[in-house]
Amino acid sequence: MSTNIVVTFLGTTSGGGPIETRNCSSLVVDAIGDGSLWMVDCAEGTVRQFAQQPLSSTQRLKVNSVNRIFITHMHADHSMGLITLLRNILGFAPDPHAPPGFVGSSSNSRPPKPPILKVEIYGPVGLRAFVRTVLTLTHTRSADRYCVNELLMPGGIPSASRDVPEDWHSSEVGGRDILCSDDGFWREIVVQERDRSTPIVVSAGPIVHRDPCIGFVFSEQSPREPESTSNTESQTGPAQNTLDCATIPRTLVILGDTSDPSALIPLIKEDASRSVSLLIHEATDAYIPHHIDSRGTTGSKSRNHETVRTKAIAKGHSTPAMAGAFARQIGAERLALNHIGSRFPAPPPHAGPSNFRHLCMREIEHQATRAWQPINGNRAVAVSDFDRIVIPPVFKSSGDVEGMGGSEVVVAVETTVSLTVLEQLEEVMAEPHSHGPARGRGSSGGRGGWRGGHRQHGQHGHFRSHNRQHQHDSTAGEGSIDRKREHSGRHDSASTTNSSQHIKRPRRGDDQ
Repeated sequence: MSTNIVVTFLGTTSGGGPIETRNCSSLVVDAIGDGSLWMVDCAEGTVRQFAQQPLSSTQRLKVNSVNRIFITHMHADHSMGLITLLRNILGFAPDPHAPPGFVGSSSNSRPPKPPILKVEIYGPVGLRAFVRTVLTLTHTRSADRYCVNELLMPGGIPSASRDVPEDWHSSEVGGRDILCSDDGFWREIVVQERDRSTPIVVSAGPIVHRDPCIGFVFSEQSPREPESTSNTESQTGPAQNTLDCATIPRTLVILGDTSDPSALIPLIKEDASRSVSLLIHEATDAYIPHHIDSRGTTGSKSRNHETVRTKAIAKGHSTPAMAGAFARQIGAERLALNHIGSRFPAPPPHAGPSNFRHLCMREIEHQATRAWQPINGNRAVAVSDFDRIVIPPVFKSSGDVEGMGGSEVVVAVETTVSLTVLEQLEEVMAEPHSHGPARGRGSSGGRGGWRGGHRQHGQHGHFRSHNRQHQHDSTAGEGSIDRKREHSGRHDSASTTNSSQHIKRPRRGDDQ
């Protein structure tokens, strides 16, 4: 069983998509470490994203591994892939109307296995009726079962009955109607043990969007103390006491579309001793300065930071700076920007840092990082489809812990680019015309130049470009982002590997 928590992004664009380089919103979390996947949002095309994965066979995610789905809101770019996903996971039941001898005929089938509940779905009011209605209208019959649990506000009415079996779809079992607490949160909607001592708890709360929307908090609870035994030593020496290698509980905050998620802060900070390991926040629109986008490729030349921010808020969305400000409010250790507007295609591979798309993504990351000002020296990452964020356990043992500002531990998370790339980017930013004319969406190029750079503990203000083994092996690999693209049938990667974060992005061809 893996001890890492891994987030894989299957779709990273906004409702203006899908576009050639990005699918609409979906991600999966490997929270338990047993191979099962928990999905957050499921846009149209999500099933195809499983088939399109540019990962090696040992890393490929399987659609049948999804057993929980969390929907942030009912907009089409977050929910329209649910039906095809369920059809794939639940399997096909024998067709009682097929003539004998035809594929799928019930007369040809072996005695059917008893159906099992394979997928539990959680989301806002309307979700149960939506799934039930579409499955019914599409004459879907499946071998196994699903259930929908609706999160209700005070006085809320479920969209469809859960306790009248005659009303269910043939593939459905009764879910729950989960009422929020007096303070408006849905606590512990899921509690599942990661191992025998560490539960993973999912709670939720409302965030501001044009329509009802939810943010989810995935929290690893503190490990329970092991039972004491009289036999504390073995023939090879003292037994490993789990207290010597106890871990800091990890927390992921995953938001739906929002212009203001601050209502979620009390839920996030209920346990003041627990920090946010990763915040996933939308960044639908951004102003790209003229010295990067001299042709106005990303929008009218009349755009500026304030007009973009005002328009984003009016539509219930955020800018990178708004995402960074919220990351600062909750003390996030890592910040991933997703739900990127369709005006920002993902950069293709094999290009230098002066590539137009690459510069746009770096500017978006810079705006978020500047507002965030993380004390660990990390940078925000604007994710692309199939990026992975790996969050290993952080150990409490005295040799691996640094205190700062009263915190029990500082999670050392490295920047996503090398010093060389930063220097080149600074030169481009300082000399507006040094990179030549801005390229439009049809340009080729990408996020080339991802190279290694280690930073020793305590060096939060600058980066070192040497590649050597970190002096504390036990803290190596505290966090990583894998970015992998496939190109010409080969799986090669440009990677940054260091003591706390590495980036690998498998190569994918890009026609734009």
